[in-house]
Amino acid sequence: MIKLVEVYETANPHSSDAKKGFSLRETFINPNHVVCVREDFAFRKKVENEEALQDLDKRQRFSKIYMDRGHTGIDMTVVGSPDQIYETINTKRVLRG
Repeated sequence: MIKLVEVYETANPHSSDAKKGFSLRETFINPNHVVCVREDFAFRKKVENEEALQDLDKRQRFSKIYMDRGHTGIDMTVVGSPDQIYETINTKRVLRG
């Protein structure tokens, strides 16, 4: 298992009166289920335009991780560039040896 920092939406998307916000939390993933890692440019623009995560450095990069979950998949936005995420995943795999 690998620990990453996930960015998630704090507002209820089904409620019209709730204000949208974002927060950070630690999450653990199984690297054997990662299908794809891409830079999440859309989320980076959100942070720049809406100041959703004003505590983060504006130069921070975000990645979208796509994971296999059987018939369906799951995707999450995490803090870090695709290269950083790749290094984290592969370093852990090599160390398991």
